[in-house]
Amino acid sequence: MTAGRRIVRAAPRRRLSSRLHWLRSAKVDVVAQQVLDHDDGIFRAVRANDVEAALRLIDADEQCLTLRDSVGAAPVHIAFLFGHYELGKRLVLRCRSLAALTYTTDDAHEPSPYEGENVLHVAIIHRQPQLVKWLVQQAPQLVRAETTGKFFAPTEVCYFGGTPLLFALASNQIDMALHILDAAQRLQQGPLQEDDAEAQASIFTCDRFGNNVLHLAVIRDLPDVYDFALRYVMRLLSPAEKRVAVSKVGPTIPEDKPIDDVHEVESMVVVEKPTRPPSPVEQLPAASDDCGRVKSISSSSSRARATQDTHK
Repeated sequence: MTAGRRIVRAAPRRRLSSRLHWLRSAKVDVVAQQVLDHDDGIFRAVRANDVEAALRLIDADEQCLTLRDSVGAAPVHIAFLFGHYELGKRLVLRCRSLAALTYTTDDAHEPSPYEGENVLHVAIIHRQPQLVKWLVQQAPQLVRAETTGKFFAPTEVCYFGGTPLLFALASNQIDMALHILDAAQRLQQGPLQEDDAEAQASIFTCDRFGNNVLHLAVIRDLPDVYDFALRYVMRLLSPAEKRVAVSKVGPTIPEDKPIDDVHEVESMVVVEKPTRPPSPVEQLPAASDDCGRVKSISSSSSRARATQDTHK
């Protein structure tokens, strides 16, 4: 019998006003959401490569350069991501302190899939050596960054090691790596010197999974990069009077160099300790045609194309 009983209905949940909280609970295409974010203001001007409109908005309120879209991108990231390099340079020169911004949502529970990426990472993936050289000259602090978003995880095709230096070497762009190493050396000799920052742009750099350039060269099947790393370390360890410039061409190992010395240098590079605990070895991608070589279409270009297709 139900006489005397009252049916109790659960109170309806209050609608959430937080867009990010709503995105976490709903199955929303993040690319489509990002297109909506770019339909107004500084993001719209940058997406359209409208330099005059972008500069006019910045003149009115320079803080618009600190705005973020739903995946944590700032206007400067969008400029470089979509290949609007001249506009991107104008933004960098307009506010150099913002040049080193990285993708972030400031949400520890739901970070951006591209968390930690900066414009130097984008330029490397777009394979723009002159742009990389320009960026590290104008904003050398860009070399001190590491991607932590799931888009760049070891199990993904776009895993390149996290730091700009490892990105360059894992994508077989040694000339870019030399620019980054030079910039890192200048940083350690200038006013921006930091005790713990050198490791992020050193030939001994380990990413947060414990992998360094030799690991990545093996994963990506890049013997030239492997040889370059060994030659660079041998040059660092050689007496000053015997040092020669390290380039991307030339013999890999001098013929008169004892093989034991080469193995010693190899061991020194491999055993360098990571700053964070490494992940299990099983998480590393196997060397294959899908992830062992860099595709002609870059990850950033694919992201830009996806947003363009959604916008149509």
